[in-house]
Amino acid sequence: NDNQSLAQFGQYRDPLFDYVGFLVDSDFQSRIVDKGEHQHKDKNRSERSFFCKSTILPPSTQIDQLQSRLTDDGQLKIEAPYVEQKEATKSIENQKK
Repeated sequence: NDNQSLAQFGQYRDPLFDYVGFLVDSDFQSRIVDKGEHQHKDKNRSERSFFCKSTILPPSTQIDQLQSRLTDDGQLKIEAPYVEQKEATKSIENQKK
């Protein structure tokens, strides 16, 4: 049963799976997705709000060293080092004919 297989995959999947190596699309860009939900209920009403923010990481971000924390004022702070990419230089030799 396909539904059962999908449920089993969802139950046992590794949250640290390396999707970068798994995806072969050349346009793949690493990104951080932050999602949240808030619910409030009382005897007269119910409200629910959602948010989602996606940020593309710079090329060469060291994702395995990414760290996040919640600041005292409730802000999410995310830090990760990256290796600055240098432009590839090619030497051109004068060729005499």
